[in-house]
Amino acid sequence: MQNLARLEDDLYLSAFCQALRATCSEVRTIIMMSCVCEEEDFNALCNGLELGHPEGNASACVLQQANKAEEILTQQSKKKTPQSQGGGLGSLPPLVARALLSRIRMRKALHMGLERAVKKTKQDLAQACKHFAAGLSGMEMIRSTAKLGAEIVPGFEKGLYQAPAPGGPVRVSQALTLDETWDRFENLLGELQMACSLTTVGGYKELKTFLLAVVKKCTTPLARSVLHIQLDARKGISLSEPPRWCPSRRMIADAVNLPHKNGEVSVEVDVFLEQTLIGVQNWCQCMCLNRSRQRRRLKKGLEDWKNLLDHAYAADNSPRLVNHVKERGWRWPPLIQQGNVTHVQGPLMSWIELECCQSMILHLLMGYCEYLFARVLGATRELFNARPGAIVLPQEGPLGDKAKKSSKKKTKEKEHELVRTQKHAAELALLEVERQMCQGLIRLLLGVDMSPFNTEAERFYQRFSTFMELETPEPLDYRAFVSNTNPNGTSAAKVLEGAVKSFTSSRDHAQLIIQRSSVSGMSETKLAEVEALEKVAKINKVTSGVLMSLIAASGEETDMKAKFSFEINSFYPVVSITRG
Repeated sequence: MQNLARLEDDLYLSAFCQALRATCSEVRTIIMMSCVCEEEDFNALCNGLELGHPEGNASACVLQQANKAEEILTQQSKKKTPQSQGGGLGSLPPLVARALLSRIRMRKALHMGLERAVKKTKQDLAQACKHFAAGLSGMEMIRSTAKLGAEIVPGFEKGLYQAPAPGGPVRVSQALTLDETWDRFENLLGELQMACSLTTVGGYKELKTFLLAVVKKCTTPLARSVLHIQLDARKGISLSEPPRWCPSRRMIADAVNLPHKNGEVSVEVDVFLEQTLIGVQNWCQCMCLNRSRQRRRLKKGLEDWKNLLDHAYAADNSPRLVNHVKERGWRWPPLIQQGNVTHVQGPLMSWIELECCQSMILHLLMGYCEYLFARVLGATRELFNARPGAIVLPQEGPLGDKAKKSSKKKTKEKEHELVRTQKHAAELALLEVERQMCQGLIRLLLGVDMSPFNTEAERFYQRFSTFMELETPEPLDYRAFVSNTNPNGTSAAKVLEGAVKSFTSSRDHAQLIIQRSSVSGMSETKLAEVEALEKVAKINKVTSGVLMSLIAASGEETDMKAKFSFEINSFYPVVSITRG
């Protein structure tokens, strides 16, 4: 690798190494550009390796070599008997030719996919997905032909110690078997496909849904880096306007149902949109970090939402925004009088509260989550009921042919409002599924006297002191938290009866969402998540019911232990009870 010129006589090895070197260069560039990887994620050690191509266009040179090798190996793989190709290449058995061909194709696909993945057009990302899929399809052949090579491969032996090169950090490299190596490549190619599938995102809600679904599965630093480059308009290729899946001023303005152009409403609204965009960009970067770093950044991100509440308050109380929402038919609560001060709890403050709650939910205990889900339900209802339909009809009455056009517009408006209502109903039902799930899990654990919560006030405030700085949502008081997580003399059977009711409600809401999924336009990914929640609620309902019957039959004495399984859902566990 440090002297590829000596491989010029071996086309196959030269093509493979050229593609490998180009891929290494791309990986290093992507990691450094994205700024979401820490040392524990990825540590690039080149040790004097020349990653750039000495002459001309690196990609064109790599592809030229790879295409030439691919063409010759394809011909040889179809021959029944080995035949010499001339030019010093010699002859290869068909199986060996297919083995080399699959490896060169995989390297070529990975190189071309990464080259496209950092570009910010829909066509480039679609092509990147195809390249990664092509590389993934060849992994089976690579695995099956691994036995053709040497049994002992230097650098892959178990227990092998690889001393770091001079100047590198002192650490022991992890030695992987060939099977573990192929598993990693399959995982990497699959995650890169997921990262490049964000072209389906068209709005703020879709972006959040996509990110929360994908980051659960994307664990490799490279895939997370590619995802963040696509989500940050300041990184990679500069475009005149950010792509629709990239957080932008227009995306935030559409989310709060306001014009996106500067000066169209008020200066306060312009400042709010600019500052909110920064907060959303920070949240997107946080979602692309590794798990150990996310909670710290989420905690710091609450400062963004706290500051944004001030900007939202200023914008909601600006006369121009008040007039703007009135003129467009927004149905909003009247002015709020506090002492001698009159202010508006407007749409922007409610939206910030909604987003702040959802950010807090990502790293909280169930007892606090139930309270936050209730706040999210309230804010979501307020925003839906306040906003008019997206299609605004002209005020003046139409005449003649214009009347027919107006009738069609009204029909379309009703259809649009119906779809909007169905989506809103599904959103509320899903929030209720999760709220009842949290409540059911709390009651189930309390029923077997296995509360995971600390009841000491000092520890409560140590855990949640960050939230106490927020004005909205109003921080949950310690006494309210204890009343929600402490049975206070209530019998275990009674608590478990409440758990059964909560899981039943969660299951029923989930089934309602599934039945109406075709009307609400729910995506397949989100539908699969709801189906998983329904399954968890069903199983936990049965567990709570059986346990309630056992306790009722044998009295209050229980010798039970709870086990938690996150195989169905990564957030809400299936609880199974065993005797101690």
